[in-house]
Amino acid sequence: MKLNRLAKDEVEYLRDCQAKAMVDCVVVERDWPEYHLVWAMLEHRMAGKPVPDFNAWRRADELQQRLNAADQRIDELATSEAAAREELDTMTAGAKALRDEWRADQARLKTAEQRNTVLVRSIESINASASTAHVSQSLWKLKTVMATIARITNDALKTTEPGASHEQ
Repeated sequence: MKLNRLAKDEVEYLRDCQAKAMVDCVVVERDWPEYHLVWAMLEHRMAGKPVPDFNAWRRADELQQRLNAADQRIDELATSEAAAREELDTMTAGAKALRDEWRADQARLKTAEQRNTVLVRSIESINASASTAHVSQSLWKLKTVMATIARITNDALKTTEPGASHEQ
């Protein structure tokens, strides 16, 4: 139990009640960088071995921490790369769909242009035929009118000629 995590009055109470249980000690928590060094030092002491060169241990610990950080960064980058690849695949599929849609639109446009060309030619042909028919019809009417005028003129001339009869 860490005393600094308790309220002041609780610490005083424990010191008064449990004076014999109180121990003055050094604690190295597991998440501290020195933890493994202290633990190794205590293992060596308990086994009766000489204390190792802690500078080398510290350097090894530092390198291990850097290696762990590098491994974590690699994992983060791999996750990021996977997400980027997934996004790229999605974008590529979207681009392919757009390209296919564009090609379909181009085919529809070409078909529409071909139909438009056929319609324009048909209309031009109909207009040409209508003009020809209209001219023919106009000429026929003109011929009919001229024939009528000729008949009336002829009849009028017959009535004005000397010795012509006034019978019709």
